[in-house]
Amino acid sequence: MSIKVLVVEDDPGRAQRINQLLVDNAGVDATDITVVSTGVDARRALSDNAYELVVLDIALPLRPGDEPDRRGGIRLLEEIVEQGRYKLPEVVVGLTGFDDLWESCRGFFRSRLWLLEHYDPADGGWAERLIAKARYLAARSVQKNEPGYGSDVGLIAALHTPELQAVKALPWHWGEATTLDRVGFYHEGTFGSGGRSRSVIAAAAPRMGMVATAILTTKLILHFRPRILAMVGICAGVKSACDLGDVLVADPSWDWQTGKHGARDFRVAPDQIGIPTAVSERFKQLASDGTQMFQIHESYTGVKPKNIPRVFVGPVTCGSAVLGDAHLLREIREKQHRKLLGVEMELYGMYAAARDAGPPAPTTFGLKSVCDFADRAKNDGYQEYAAHVSARAFAAFCERYAADFLS
Repeated sequence: MSIKVLVVEDDPGRAQRINQLLVDNAGVDATDITVVSTGVDARRALSDNAYELVVLDIALPLRPGDEPDRRGGIRLLEEIVEQGRYKLPEVVVGLTGFDDLWESCRGFFRSRLWLLEHYDPADGGWAERLIAKARYLAARSVQKNEPGYGSDVGLIAALHTPELQAVKALPWHWGEATTLDRVGFYHEGTFGSGGRSRSVIAAAAPRMGMVATAILTTKLILHFRPRILAMVGICAGVKSACDLGDVLVADPSWDWQTGKHGARDFRVAPDQIGIPTAVSERFKQLASDGTQMFQIHESYTGVKPKNIPRVFVGPVTCGSAVLGDAHLLREIREKQHRKLLGVEMELYGMYAAARDAGPPAPTTFGLKSVCDFADRAKNDGYQEYAAHVSARAFAAFCERYAADFLS
């Protein structure tokens, strides 16, 4: 983003050099630079426009045809500060080629946190500092115009049942459903992390799949601007890599169906999206806490497997259809990622939407619990248990570590 600059300089050659420096080296758009040569024109410009940067010659004529007043620039600045009819610039950089003016006026500029440069055509130091100041203002302008974060945590569930139902069972002070837009709702809650109360927004997509999840992800980012964005739910696991109930933190996620179907084969072209190392390392710490996972297992009173769930961080792929073919799952593992842990239907949609969203970018990750192995024995018997484990593991992560990402 460019900044608006006013150059007040009666020497045409010097004015042109300043203009060119700002355009060529500081990224300022030439159309955002106004050049005037007298105090009267400068006052008129400052009455009508707000400038981030004013570059001002100290020895300045008041009107066209006048001789330069050695303190004309100082008088202009005093008037700007003392009278309310001018729009105050953010930064003023003064220039003078006179040694005595530079010495006598430095205190005036310093007292206002402005910069007075000694102009010397043979010394490029003043130009470098002017360029640096303009670049800083441009970067600051970009930050000022970017939206800030809103909610602390945004949480997505694939469906209302059983995933969102398990989320709402968390003791996080959930409110009633609130309208998000004409098709969706969300719930607001709070939890504690780092000695403070944190805000959380939870919502479920209207249907399974990457498209619905990507749309909901975009809505939550636009509406709530969460610092952390996560998805919980259920998935199919690779039987040789995990057990029923195990939590799989997807790192990376990709669409296993992306590629090109030829006459005789399918050539995969995966877009693999990972999660921040800071997130994966904290999940590895959570994985080492057997007591926490035992408590999650014991807190579920319905049908559940005998084994205590574990936490794994690794590859989990995504597809647009429910997978019930163990042979196909083995083929995906052999051809796309030899360390594949599981397969599900939504996470890549969330990862891609969050990656491509505008600022501010959330810290994004997904975790799902294994409810079956995508084979002939596939059934719905452990879906509620897996939804419970996933939601509780996410809650444990947030209560321990969310504060690390919310400072």
